[in-house]
Amino acid sequence: AAIEGGRGVTALIGGDAGIGKTRLAAEVAERLRADGIAVAWAACPRDGGAPPFWPWAQLLGRLGRPEALAAPDSTAPDHARFLVVEAVTAALEAVAPVLLVLDDLHWADDASLHLLSALGAHVAAPVLVLGTYRDTEPGGVTSIAADRRLTLSGLSVDELGPAVAELTGEVLASGLLEPLHRRTGGNPYFAAEVVRLLRAEGGLQEGAPRSIGAVPHGVRSVLERRLDRLPDATETVLRAAAALDAGTTDGVDPVLLAAVAGCRPTELEERLA
Repeated sequence: AAIEGGRGVTALIGGDAGIGKTRLAAEVAERLRADGIAVAWAACPRDGGAPPFWPWAQLLGRLGRPEALAAPDSTAPDHARFLVVEAVTAALEAVAPVLLVLDDLHWADDASLHLLSALGAHVAAPVLVLGTYRDTEPGGVTSIAADRRLTLSGLSVDELGPAVAELTGEVLASGLLEPLHRRTGGNPYFAAEVVRLLRAEGGLQEGAPRSIGAVPHGVRSVLERRLDRLPDATETVLRAAAALDAGTTDGVDPVLLAAVAGCRPTELEERLA
């Protein structure tokens, strides 16, 4: 609709790690590419050290417009930012219609996010910007005005089965699929990693216990990084809840949880909030 109407659109896809954000963006890119629309893709680097506007430099380079990010050194900072926005806008309008995919925006530098935010008010051509970001990571992505914002959640039990089969080649019986869904919240990445670990340990063989055991290393790394950003008091409550609810995902009595975590029941709600 944006292409037919000759207008720009900014869309953001948020969600947990492995929930399908990049996969959805890739599907959009393939469909538009099949319709003859130019596509440029860039991922924001996880590690620091990249120069400002790095993902935009990648996009503009792939579109043959790398000069758009150059601003006179003698220009005042505010004026320089304005000139960059104007130059990038002109460069993108010249190659429109085009889809720009910015993956992992939660790792983008402030200058790149400012440019993304400013483009929405400047572009007067079918320039489609599609960004993905983890909504569990700190950052300024949530403050960016977008024409459309999607937040992906876990798959249902019925959806998770085909996703796991595609990712791992394993067709799971409902006796294992349902506890897998409860344990992973329907996250296809988490579920696939658990299935790979079960396969390596013989947990998928006939007669093996239908229970979910250890947390795979890749999933553990994601969770530990998230926990490390929380206040110590909140992390204490979550670790107590995980111990009390180990392997069941049935929930924990709040009075018992408060006692184990060493806080008053009224304080428990504050820590979790």
